[in-house]
Amino acid sequence: MENKHIYILSTGEIREKYLQEAQQKDFFIDIDPFISVNLCNQQSIRDRIHKLSRENITAIFTSQYAVRSVIKMSDHVPAWKIYCLEGATQKEISSFWGTENIIATAGNGKELATRILSAANKERYIFFCGNRRMDTIPSSLLAYDLFLEELVVYDTILLPHTINRTYDAIFFFSPSAVESFFSVNYAEPTLFFSIGATTTSALMKYVKEEHIRTAIRPDKREMIEMAISYFDQHIYGDNFKK
Repeated sequence: MENKHIYILSTGEIREKYLQEAQQKDFFIDIDPFISVNLCNQQSIRDRIHKLSRENITAIFTSQYAVRSVIKMSDHVPAWKIYCLEGATQKEISSFWGTENIIATAGNGKELATRILSAANKERYIFFCGNRRMDTIPSSLLAYDLFLEELVVYDTILLPHTINRTYDAIFFFSPSAVESFFSVNYAEPTLFFSIGATTTSALMKYVKEEHIRTAIRPDKREMIEMAISYFDQHIYGDNFKK
């Protein structure tokens, strides 16, 4: 690639270290969040988590924010069995629980539900989730008459606003950010990078599948590297292939 600056919009937060690494390769990423997340602080939820922390349950996490919220409201490390998504969610869990409590992981909610069902018995499943959670896991487990309690431990708030410039690519890390973005913006001839299959499904409501690149693993650093690799291979002069 010959001195071609690539400008990317990220609709969610990215660590400064990753931004600097990308900039060294002439990739400039603007951070412009389209959602905000509020961790729960309700006493009733805190009391429920304290009670559950002393019981034998199987916990399900599909968001790093759910993990952070539960950790914030825990007074010790619960001896739970855990199913979770890979990437940031798994990293948050491992930093608090270690890896021995994790029963299985998956790249998206559908795969995680399949792994839960393949080993399902009379366990009590607690799904720690947000107010805008997808229905994939609850509908899958309830269809098999499994005991499932949902506990909303964080709120996702949409922050829609228009963007005033054209980017070579746009990063999305959640279906909520996709919904927020396209509620006031339209799909320009831009390349879209998605953190995972669920976010890709949300994007396909607004853009053609051939304009979407999905990360193999739900990891922001790997998604940046995927974008850099893509443009390194497809850049020609001042144009790139979509």
